[in-house]
Amino acid sequence: MADLVRFKTATLTAFGYQRNGVWGEETASQKVEHLGLMFGALAASPSGAVHGFGVPLENLSFSLLVFPIVWDWYIQWRERRRGTTPTGAVRPSPLQPSDRGRGGGGRGVAKQHHRPCSAQCLLPGERSVIDAFASAIDALFADPNIGEDALWKAGGVSGGAAVRVIRKSPDRVAEFGDSRAVLPTVGIDISRSQAATIAEGDLILIGAETYRIIGEPMGDALGLVSACEAVQV
Repeated sequence: MADLVRFKTATLTAFGYQRNGVWGEETASQKVEHLGLMFGALAASPSGAVHGFGVPLENLSFSLLVFPIVWDWYIQWRERRRGTTPTGAVRPSPLQPSDRGRGGGGRGVAKQHHRPCSAQCLLPGERSVIDAFASAIDALFADPNIGEDALWKAGGVSGGAAVRVIRKSPDRVAEFGDSRAVLPTVGIDISRSQAATIAEGDLILIGAETYRIIGEPMGDALGLVSACEAVQV
């Protein structure tokens, strides 16, 4: 946190680094307050008065924020406590896309966030951190306020496997010449520990509703979650 504030408030950045804008004293104070609230929620016990996420203090890290599912949980937590979506929820990250280090542009960093990382690419000592992230993601899917029971049918024809999913509704706008149409799609996140080979054409049954996966599922930076786009059939 101190390094982030120092980077965003310094008159000049360190050689080889770029940033988009400078935080003044008031802005820095607001960012620290917001991040403190967020990390406090992530660290708080799920069974306590705060109903937090329960991340162990030693595992709190800005690297948690590369997972969209973490932002989903936090925004829903804020909505439950305040009844409204928090300000800045559309773009919650304290870093701008052009805040980057030497040798890398914002576009390259974005690509890295979608490339699953295998065990072979981890540095010594990182495995325990990844395991902690995996446990946190599993707890998120198990949360009855966020996750749902579902049945995954590979290829749409198998007997199916019981899984937990997180459902969203990001309608997609399609353009046909000069016309535009809203296609009712559904976003479905699913843990790769339960559905490692989920693919286009697979079916997801949630209660009495059936969804077909369209397009190739996108993996997160560590290969823990598959983000799928689906349509109801």
